Amino acid sequence: MIKKIFGIVGLAAILCVQAFGGGIDRVDIFDNAGNHLLFITFDYDSEGNNTGRTVYASDSTFLRYTSIVKDGNGNVTSENSVDYDDNTLFKTSIGLQNDKTSLSIKDKFDMEILGAPISIDKSSVGEYSVSQSGSMIYKQKYEYTNDGMLKRINYTDPSGIPLYYATISQSTGTIQGGIQKVHPQLAPVFRAVSNGKLLVSFTVVTLSDVKVELFTLSGGLISKATASSLAAGRRTLEVSQNRQLRAGTYIARISVNNSQVYHDRLMLVR
Repeated sequence: MIKKIFGIVGLAAILCVQAFGGGIDRVDIFDNAGNHLLFITFDYDSEGNNTGRTVYASDSTFLRYTSIVKDGNGNVTSENSVDYDDNTLFKTSIGLQNDKTSLSIKDKFDMEILGAPISIDKSSVGEYSVSQSGSMIYKQKYEYTNDGMLKRINYTDPSGIPLYYATISQSTGTIQGGIQKVHPQLAPVFRAVSNGKLLVSFTVVTLSDVKVELFTLSGGLISKATASSLAAGRRTLEVSQNRQLRAGTYIARISVNNSQVYHDRLMLVR
């Protein structure tokens, strides 16, 4: 089961971004009984190109970060996945074989994690079959909203028995999808001041409720700052809750009006 979930997480992320060219905010993975297993957030550059993704457990514990390597034509050729200490967990090679997308996922000892490479074949509109060693292992089928937005991916075994499903969140308006998604005007700046406090400054463009959270790399919440009905303009909040934070790397999240608009690593140096 772990290997199946592992493969599904990677394929859901790869196929979503390949098929829809960016704008995917988050993918949540559930088993067929509706138990939340994992979720994925996506990282985009300023031009909207997917550059990486982060996988979390259902309780928001950080599991791994995957960076994407592309060739000169912008095609994805490989990925490197690391843990919260930046130790390599596995590498994925991506290519084409017989007009099918081929993935080889190997650990740091160069061993195939899934036992053998897998291939992805688009069998019809919105449907993919996933095979290994010439045998289909499961199918993926997309569901859309009435206005054509991707909303769900269903995973079944070759005979059609449901296994897992994924729900898709896509960005709208001025919020751009990705791990570093930001309102264009938000421009958050974190700074440590002499008394040991950690401050963040940002810009809101309308009356807004703002929440800033700081997590350890393993997903533990260590501080939170909230402010209601902030008027438009440049604002500053204290994130450290009147205590000095240790030097190190953290994960910072900012939500505006209950919508997450910023999520990135923060290195604090004392």
